[in-house]
Amino acid sequence: MKDKTIVITGANGFIGNQLMHYFAERQYKIYALARTAPDKLPVNAEFVNYDLGKEILNEYIFSRADFVIHCAYQIHSGNSKTIDMTNVIGAKRLFDVVTKYNVKKVVFLSSLSAHEGALSYYGQNKMLLEDLFKNVNHLILRPGLVIGDGGLYKTIAGIMSKSKFIPMIGGGNQPVHTVHIDDLAKIIQTGFEKDISGVYPVGEPVAITMKEFYNAVSAGLGKRNIFVPFPYWCANLLIFASSMVGLKIPITKENILGLKCNIKFDMTETLKIFGVQLKTYIESIDSMVLQNHNVK
Repeated sequence: MKDKTIVITGANGFIGNQLMHYFAERQYKIYALARTAPDKLPVNAEFVNYDLGKEILNEYIFSRADFVIHCAYQIHSGNSKTIDMTNVIGAKRLFDVVTKYNVKKVVFLSSLSAHEGALSYYGQNKMLLEDLFKNVNHLILRPGLVIGDGGLYKTIAGIMSKSKFIPMIGGGNQPVHTVHIDDLAKIIQTGFEKDISGVYPVGEPVAITMKEFYNAVSAGLGKRNIFVPFPYWCANLLIFASSMVGLKIPITKENILGLKCNIKFDMTETLKIFGVQLKTYIESIDSMVLQNHNVK
């Protein structure tokens, strides 16, 4: 879809940045919205300063936009809900602007964590944000664990590459649906081209366990990590103790609540509507290993 224009919020984050490059390579004009400019900006992308907590000053870009991908999200911290309200207010401002300028379609990136049984602020907040874009001609996608050069996958791979012993919180029995970042981008592009609206979970159709995912990442890295079962109560105790002494660890109470509420989703309608063949988690991990090898 040549010469179309996309506004991407959160263009400096993992998913937003990857989507910026994906669509720029396909000749879309990109307005990359973020608080700071991306390190590598494609020639057909223009950086625009944007902050969820502030008024949208440059409305002109939305008058030129065919599509908007809303990736910007500020992570909840501590017990304060200020960040949650920032996300809601920011999304409301965005919705008002795209409505004002009759933008064809907004793709809001939610999460599989957003469901009725969600206990984490993240999952609950994403559901609240979804309500802004429902019942209009917009598209809400709930991706599973996104595999790409960033995000949770890169964090896990980084830890495994440095440490032999890896804690397996909750025994690793939580169900996980993965999706490669390029497959997520293809689904978004299909949503634009076919004018698809509604709410869709996105991930490979058969859920795996977190333990299976960890084993696949370890194998892909050529490591022989040892996974140590770590009960939820132990993880919560460790988080509490570390907070008492001011020690930062790579897991939060939010992470624990999210893991506890992981559930399986039926991807049948998503795959039928979008007609995109998704990579398996093994294929996705192998592609990242190959990509990192080629970079080196």
